[in-house]
Amino acid sequence: MLQKIVTAPNGARAFFLMAGSFYGTWISRIPAFEDRFEVPHDVLGTLFLLMAIGAFVSFPIAGWLSDKYGPRRMTRLGSLAAAPFLVSIAFAPTVWTFGLALFLYGFGSGIMVISMNGWGTAVAKASPRPIMSGIHAMFSIGAAGATAIGAVAAHYGLSPALHYLAFVLVIMPLAHAVATAPWTDRVKAVDTPKVPLRLPKKALVLVAAITACSAIGEGAMADWGALLAIETVGVGEGAAAFGYSLFAAAMVVGRLGGDPFVHRVGEVMTTRISGLLAAIGVLIAVTSGHIYVTYLAYGIMGLGYANLVPLAISRAADEDPENPGASIATVSSMGHGGMLLGPVLIGFVSEATSLRTGFGLLGVIALGAILIAGVMRRPQAHPQAA
Repeated sequence: MLQKIVTAPNGARAFFLMAGSFYGTWISRIPAFEDRFEVPHDVLGTLFLLMAIGAFVSFPIAGWLSDKYGPRRMTRLGSLAAAPFLVSIAFAPTVWTFGLALFLYGFGSGIMVISMNGWGTAVAKASPRPIMSGIHAMFSIGAAGATAIGAVAAHYGLSPALHYLAFVLVIMPLAHAVATAPWTDRVKAVDTPKVPLRLPKKALVLVAAITACSAIGEGAMADWGALLAIETVGVGEGAAAFGYSLFAAAMVVGRLGGDPFVHRVGEVMTTRISGLLAAIGVLIAVTSGHIYVTYLAYGIMGLGYANLVPLAISRAADEDPENPGASIATVSSMGHGGMLLGPVLIGFVSEATSLRTGFGLLGVIALGAILIAGVMRRPQAHPQAA
């Protein structure tokens, strides 16, 4: 029984699950931090920017270390940095230490996420059947479960500090135990850049933009979705946090069904349908006057965003099959960056106008994914002339 659980694919899945749970744990208590520090939307958005800066600093370092030492090793080491930094957020006594903790958590999670995507791609390539969407589904499962736990913790008045600490002490040993299956990382013995910095290839710019369109929506939904429900519908913190659990659950459903759906309709049409669903969900959310309608909107958004990132990462790997690492790093970096920068944009627009208006920008961005969906067509479908 244990041998069936402790496998290389399940090891990658365990860390995607843990990364999602870290993220869900953080976002589930954002309203509590807003109340603790009593900061307006634009200041809160600036604090989120510190997390984004920490991640961006780590991206090139993570790609370089992953190539040099292997993605699985760096995923595990990255988690050992992300976990204590996550806990430090909840223990921050002032807004300044809160900002520093966000920066450090962004750095640690950036190392883990970039390495984790490289590991997941390697495991998927070694599998006899498509598993990439399923691996990414574990991130959404972790986020959904963690936000549901966060909603319960908030409802019963559990402090974020105790909540974060208890959660990390449970999830970390479990993930590392599952990841003990034999696996040999492929590392570059030669041609490893001395400077951990690479510019994206032109062919990947639009693919990365698709990733950013999705990730901006995911990040903004995570950081502002609960606050939107509180401000527009008037529910409590626990009920508002539950909205993201539904969003993440819908992403799980979308990703678990992603491989057969893409096989049936193709990458381009899947991207267009996804962008349309996301835009419709945003429209319903910003015009909703009832919490159950808001929940429905968040579910539609989850289905819309579900498969854009897995599609983009697979498309990036196809761009250079012999050396997919740099392409995957480029697309993953923009995606994770979008997840962190999206909330900042929403915060500044919301402070200048309203949260409904700021959140509504997600619909416009989702429509952008529809317009550039053609880039998701696999390269071999368009052989170049000699």
